[in-house]
Amino acid sequence: MKGKFMLGFDTKHISASDQDASPALAQMKAAVENAKENNPFVVYEATGHDLVYAIFDIAKNDEGVHLEKALGIVGALAGYSCAMSAGLTAEQQDAPKDPAAHAKRIDHLVFGSNSSLYRVWQSKAVFLGETKTLDFQELVSRHNAQIGTPEFGTAKLPQGRFVEEKPITLLLDHWKDMIGILNRYDEHYAGWPISWAAAGAQLMEMGQSAIPAGEALQILLEYAVPMSRVGAADTNSKPEAA
Repeated sequence: MKGKFMLGFDTKHISASDQDASPALAQMKAAVENAKENNPFVVYEATGHDLVYAIFDIAKNDEGVHLEKALGIVGALAGYSCAMSAGLTAEQQDAPKDPAAHAKRIDHLVFGSNSSLYRVWQSKAVFLGETKTLDFQELVSRHNAQIGTPEFGTAKLPQGRFVEEKPITLLLDHWKDMIGILNRYDEHYAGWPISWAAAGAQLMEMGQSAIPAGEALQILLEYAVPMSRVGAADTNSKPEAA
């Protein structure tokens, strides 16, 4: 299929189904805990790593990993995690229900801080040698204009790239399965967007021989931005642990 790129490497890892009693997971948790003092971001790096390999399980077949789909899943769930994290933080702080303020909180996590999805992924793309500049404002404006229309969440992918599912489909299919991994090393929703940012950056680097970093960045953001506009009630999947 045109645009379908496969990664044929081994995907051994701690699976999404592993329980806290798993010896491998217990060892990983201990290692992360020991490393936190010198590197506070190790929690997000480890979580991102586990998210990527769990998504490889979803996006692989006998040929390997369908990288574009993996990028789409990471993007969709990353965007939604920003909406969830912002909403749960406001709820905990008993903030007034102000749609404009809520939108600003989400945008801060998507592109407004140094650890936001866009800035982490853009920095990774530059690190990997990407020289072209993505028109991020056009991307955001286009997806915002689609809110409330049948075209909502329609991704504009690079030429020759293909993901069969729309962002909302990937979100509905896979969000619940990732909650356990998101809470594996730190059970606080404030870190979810950073973990997904780490996952996207790792996936960009791992797949750069198949999909150039700039194209991977576009796929991630085309799936992330519209899903950051989805409310928790729309997915019927608000995590009980939060």
